[in-house]
Amino acid sequence: MYDDLEHLLRQLERYQTTEPLVPSMYDDLEHLLRQLMKRFVKKTLLKNANSVAKLVKIDVTSKDNRSSYKEVDIGITAMKVLTMHFKHIF
Repeated sequence: MYDDLEHLLRQLERYQTTEPLVPSMYDDLEHLLRQLMKRFVKKTLLKNANSVAKLVKIDVTSKDNRSSYKEVDIGITAMKVLTMHFKHIF
């Protein structure tokens, strides 16, 4: 998650300009949405969502569409912190 946040912050900095960036915003937002969803949505659903319209129609509140807790990607930084504090579990 931290890596995605860094990416988002870099993108936001990029948009701090007077140049027209709306055309590239669509692609950047799609990328961000996919990056976030791939952490907890089943991979088959994301693979089949070959457009933004299909991507936003995925019901993330449905348990059938979410990955199991063992497959959820919490990110490298969060995993390091958890491993340090809960060594007996990992």
